[in-house]
Amino acid sequence: MGPKGMTEARLGRHAALRALAPQPLPGQTEAALAALAVTRQCALIGFRLDGIVTSWNEGAQALYGYSAAAMQGNALAHITPPGREAETRRLLQTLAEGETVSGVETLRRSRDGRLIEVEINATPVVDANGRILAGASLERDICERKEAERALRASEERFRLIVENALDLVFVADQRGRLVYANHAFQRVLGYDPQRLHGYPVLAMIHPADRDALLRWQSPVLSEFRARAHDGAYRWMEGARYALNAASGPYVVGMARDISVRKRLEAQLQHRAWHDPLTGLANRALLLERLQHVIDRSQRERVDYALLLLDLDDFKQVNDRFGHASGDDVLIQFTQRVRRLLRPSDTFARLGGDEFAILLEQAGGQAGVWRVATRICEELRPPFSSQGRRLPCRASVGATLGKLPCYQPKDLLSRADQALYRAKLAGKGCFAVA
Repeated sequence: MGPKGMTEARLGRHAALRALAPQPLPGQTEAALAALAVTRQCALIGFRLDGIVTSWNEGAQALYGYSAAAMQGNALAHITPPGREAETRRLLQTLAEGETVSGVETLRRSRDGRLIEVEINATPVVDANGRILAGASLERDICERKEAERALRASEERFRLIVENALDLVFVADQRGRLVYANHAFQRVLGYDPQRLHGYPVLAMIHPADRDALLRWQSPVLSEFRARAHDGAYRWMEGARYALNAASGPYVVGMARDISVRKRLEAQLQHRAWHDPLTGLANRALLLERLQHVIDRSQRERVDYALLLLDLDDFKQVNDRFGHASGDDVLIQFTQRVRRLLRPSDTFARLGGDEFAILLEQAGGQAGVWRVATRICEELRPPFSSQGRRLPCRASVGATLGKLPCYQPKDLLSRADQALYRAKLAGKGCFAVA
């Protein structure tokens, strides 16, 4: 073949490639078209508008298992799975109308009957006058991508189910601290409809006293705070948060659980550790702690305080004659009567048995102590009652003023005990000041 024949053959081959390939992008070269026609990476298929295959590259053979000789002159129905015939007809109709098909995902059937997920990009082939002659499609195996997408969707669905049905609160807030997501636990724990919380500021739910601490909350350390429920009540929560940098910007992912029951139990245990179980008064340990605090403060400033010791006269006879249940009734009624005479700043404690103490942090000097002791003795003159019986039971009071030198609670207790002893010697229902 001479040079002229070789040139005509080369031009003819390039013309055929243009007829098979999608419409070239600006700058696309003939060399790229030639490479596309022989590549095994993608299936390049030429066909008439009635669906008869006219060209079939190596990529099509590798993808579907049919050779070019087997497919040329046969219909696209060979690679169309049952039930997908309408898709092929729509593809041919679209091309016949001069439209391109881009990114269509569908199924093809290989020679061995396997179903292959493919992405199709097809274009009409036109002559110099713009008349549509045929169609060409570029088909790519997307099985791995689709499998990865399905795995991702399954993973996301599992994660969504876990988060949506979690017992703990899970939320996402934007950089302005406004909620962009809240799970169903918000409805169960706090009574809020999660759908209505979008855009709601997180800090608006937090107790005002806890907001500053929450602003300094360092992830991922657990923090305790109070959150306001829909009914206005506050619940104790324990939570952690984590910074998240997404493509759309920074976010905060937070998780929190309701610890109100635990906090109530802790408060009960703490109350029991510092209070008498029968009367609810402070116990010896709490009295000593508060007394030490007052003594320490008195080293720095003038503090007008006093300590009173009270002992029920003849209480043993109540227990012996009427039983401990009646004795408990007397102790409870005694507590109620004395408590009415005291101020919130005073500490009323049961030291054990029928021994009680009162710490006055604003005693008013010796005259103030005398007034309190006199009122207590007067308040206890009427008899107590238990199981329909009247039980007379008075108290002796010994008091001491807080003054230097006094550096230990035991010193004050010793002085008050000496005064109580003198009151006992003076008779029942008496008081003395040391």
